[in-house]
Amino acid sequence: PFNPVWVEDFIHPEYLLDDAYVRVHSPLLVAAGIGLAISNTRAVLSAILGFRSPFERTAKYSGRPLAAKAARRIYGQRGGWRILANLLAASYFAACLAVAVYIGHWLGIPVVLLFLGGFTYAAASMLHQAPRNKFPAMVAANELAQ
Repeated sequence: PFNPVWVEDFIHPEYLLDDAYVRVHSPLLVAAGIGLAISNTRAVLSAILGFRSPFERTAKYSGRPLAAKAARRIYGQRGGWRILANLLAASYFAACLAVAVYIGHWLGIPVVLLFLGGFTYAAASMLHQAPRNKFPAMVAANELAQ
């Protein structure tokens, strides 16, 4: 069939992505998008229900360590419940993965891995950016390490 997208690819083949690049990065992009589901759901529901939220400036971190430390202190990290929600979702999909392996549902495993990877990545990145003093277990771990 005559498809304008196909014609564009034929005329400009340099814009076609390498097959290996697409195979590796497409699932990672999908998993990252899945990881945003909890934050996006909260935003959409608050808009639908008419909850007004104040504008929250995004912290800008420069290359200077003192400026970055000051920005973290001023802006902080909001949404501790989202970390817990992402951890719970990741735990749920880890259990789903175990069940899928146990019953031999091999076709469902890649999809479960996408969800598990997405929620795990979201939780890990939020935990990495969270101030250490908000989580007592992290404070205790830091004190033991020093």
